[in-house]
Amino acid sequence: MPSGAHISPAPPKHLIPLNVFQYLARQWERVHPYNAAQVVEIVGSANLNQINAAWVDTLATLGLGRVKLSACGHFGFEILNGEMKDYPVRRVPADVSLDAFLSVEVNRPFTDPGEPPFRAFVRENEGTYHLGVIYQHWTADSVSVQSVLRELFVRLYDPTKAHQSFSRMQDTGFWGMYGPSHGRWKLDENLFSLARRYFRYRRVRKVNSKGLSDPTVRFTHHKVAVGLIDRIRASSHAQGVKVHDVLVAALAEACAVHVPTQFRKRRRDLAVGSIIDLRPLSHQDLEGVFGFYLGFTGVIVHENDLRHWPRLLKSVTTQMRHYKSVGIPQSSLAWMLAARLVGQYVPPEKLWHFYRKEMPLCGGLSNLNLTNSWAGQYAPTLIRDYLRVSPTGPIAPLAVATTTFDGALSVGVTYRTSLIHPAVADAFVKTFVGRLTAFAEQTPALTG
Repeated sequence: MPSGAHISPAPPKHLIPLNVFQYLARQWERVHPYNAAQVVEIVGSANLNQINAAWVDTLATLGLGRVKLSACGHFGFEILNGEMKDYPVRRVPADVSLDAFLSVEVNRPFTDPGEPPFRAFVRENEGTYHLGVIYQHWTADSVSVQSVLRELFVRLYDPTKAHQSFSRMQDTGFWGMYGPSHGRWKLDENLFSLARRYFRYRRVRKVNSKGLSDPTVRFTHHKVAVGLIDRIRASSHAQGVKVHDVLVAALAEACAVHVPTQFRKRRRDLAVGSIIDLRPLSHQDLEGVFGFYLGFTGVIVHENDLRHWPRLLKSVTTQMRHYKSVGIPQSSLAWMLAARLVGQYVPPEKLWHFYRKEMPLCGGLSNLNLTNSWAGQYAPTLIRDYLRVSPTGPIAPLAVATTTFDGALSVGVTYRTSLIHPAVADAFVKTFVGRLTAFAEQTPALTG
């Protein structure tokens, strides 16, 4: 077990440039926290002193601490050394539900400039406990935070596997990594594609404007039947589609039913988005690199397709295949750059109105399969579950985080309380999971 003493070599001296996605997230943080969370459920009981010591050692060894941000748009981390006593691991009372605690935390800003952008906590259950990290999402992507949780966990349960060096950080900007010369996409083709999508969004219904002045969100976590994800995967393979396509289509269908939108004569279609991990698409080796490497895709489905599941799934699948072939996930940085430039002239409180008009998404999806991750190696003997919280941000009123772990699928939903009532959010999950369950029972080939 960690003694509490931690490695304190000289921290990395260079700062890395913010990418365009990070700029957009920071723009939104002027209005509301862009916080996310990852949580593991561990068998046994929590020893808070040992966890605190492991947490201090984890951040120091990885070279993480308070954020250092330069005026020219570069950032890095500064190790806190003895100051970590001011930011201990928090014990959450057992009578406070995990959903209730996380709902508060994703709305709680990181206002202390001396605080690291990572808050660790523990919460006891009967026979297990939750160990998690709430974090400022613009500082780290999911892969990076998985590495933080890993280091914290192994220092407690498998110390011989703990790393003893700083996280590697890549100082190449997004354009150098995912621009046309490296990102496997053509500038002219994607400029035309961006233009087509811009005009296509003019036929997409906008989210209801009710309660735009209140960006408060709430989180709920739902564990679905064990084995369902395996049946979804089998049915997807039989029908020649990706599991991700099925999740996006189910998201669109559920949003059409439960997310309040404005119906207008020329705005009858619906759009949803999904976050894409850009690490596998880089020409550089990002193994073990700490940072933020995310892009996105948005699919637009016709009103009539929303009433017919096979057509809806085919539409989503066709769009996703096209996006992959022309490099849309990589080239999404071009759209984000344009949004960032425009956002500089839009007051922070008007950002929601801007995105609601220019990219009217009803919902967003973040999907991860952690079966073969570090945590999966300890399931179910030590780690019982893994859940994630995704922020909504300014674009969509609802974000769904689907996580596959140890043969089970969990669904985390973050939603704006001013627009979506808790009962409606529960109904959304029922529709979403109901569609996945129905799909899992299908085996015929996909037809038009």
